[in-house]
Amino acid sequence: ANIPYPFTYSWAGPNGFTSSAQNPSITDTEANQSGIYTLTVEAGGNQSVLTTSVTINPLPTVVIGSNSPICEGATLNLTASGGTSYAWTGPNSFVSTDQNPSITSATVAMSGNYLVTVTDANLCVSS
Repeated sequence: ANIPYPFTYSWAGPNGFTSSAQNPSITDTEANQSGIYTLTVEAGGNQSVLTTSVTINPLPTVVIGSNSPICEGATLNLTASGGTSYAWTGPNSFVSTDQNPSITSATVAMSGNYLVTVTDANLCVSS
């Protein structure tokens, strides 16, 4: 009878990464984990070595601001940078996809926290 040899897997990569799993996953990745990953597969004394290049893009660095505090009836100006597209949400059902939206004739109901989600050219997202 022909008995197949078991395969063993040995991964090595940047920042001391090692794994003996056939298909390992890396959670909470960071840009410094980019680089060459090497897989050594062994069966019955035979070895194959394969490599793959991995790129992990950094998250966008988001900078936001406003001209707050303002008086009721004035224009609230929100600003953001760090990406290529923007999605704002805020009090009083406020939504905008402008990078730097303005809210004219602001009311007290518009006071509160505003959130912007920024997407960069690599489709990485930060809020």
